[in-house]
Amino acid sequence: MHKDELLRYLCNHSNCDTEIQHTESPMVNEGFWEWNLVSDKLYLSVFCREFTGYTTDDTSFDTNFLKSIILPDDQQEFFDAVRFRSKDTPDVSSIGFRLLTRDGIVRWAECSFSVVEFDENGNATRVMGRLVDTTERRQTKKQLHNLNRALLAISSCNHALLRANNEVQLLNDICQIIVEVGGYRMAWVGYAQDDPEKSVLPIAQAGFVDGYLDVINISWDDVDRGRGPTGTTIRTGTLSLVYNIQQSNIVDLWKPAAEKRGYASILSLPLKNDQKVFGALTIYSTTPEIFKAE
Repeated sequence: MHKDELLRYLCNHSNCDTEIQHTESPMVNEGFWEWNLVSDKLYLSVFCREFTGYTTDDTSFDTNFLKSIILPDDQQEFFDAVRFRSKDTPDVSSIGFRLLTRDGIVRWAECSFSVVEFDENGNATRVMGRLVDTTERRQTKKQLHNLNRALLAISSCNHALLRANNEVQLLNDICQIIVEVGGYRMAWVGYAQDDPEKSVLPIAQAGFVDGYLDVINISWDDVDRGRGPTGTTIRTGTLSLVYNIQQSNIVDLWKPAAEKRGYASILSLPLKNDQKVFGALTIYSTTPEIFKAE
């Protein structure tokens, strides 16, 4: 779109002197914004205010407001893209970033913008643009990516089964595939022991273990040490899932050790033969709530 056409389009949806009162776009997930870089006043449309969860009664829309909601890792790219514009740069730019809403939810946004005023030195003084909520689209893309990795891991495990020479090597290969192909932090296999403590003996492992298996001292008995995901899976014969280690009380015994190594969620799967459950395959992720039905 030519710069003059873009300017006319945006001006039809904005008032430079008052807070934006334009009619929202027909798309329910987008709105418009305007930033006066001289006065440091940011004007947000109704959708943009609802998107962040803030109103003019809560805060002043300015640079400090943007710094408070845009995640630190995305701030420099955002501010550089807006401020370092000149008459020689392209008319329209677009940038994606994450922000933290007033409710504490991280959301993805995509901003397209154009500089509509410059000072005598050619520096940008007023910027206008559009904000689109891309959270759902990115989450769907991420879920599809995770599912594809899981399917590829399953396929790789089947190939490992065909070339396996012994059981322990197969289990180590599967743990390695789960980490390298599946993208998980750590995976290990434990076998249930028939000793008085009903202990669980690590047989295979891969990923960032960092001595974790040496300190957790897991049992599959119905005691505190056996009520974590691995012990529960072996005892019950069903999968056990910890969606978020920080918010779970069933792993309190191992929570400090798990968090130290970056584990955020756990999935434990039973290993069975014709007679009984003989062990468990337990997988750790750095992402909370990553283990879905798929």
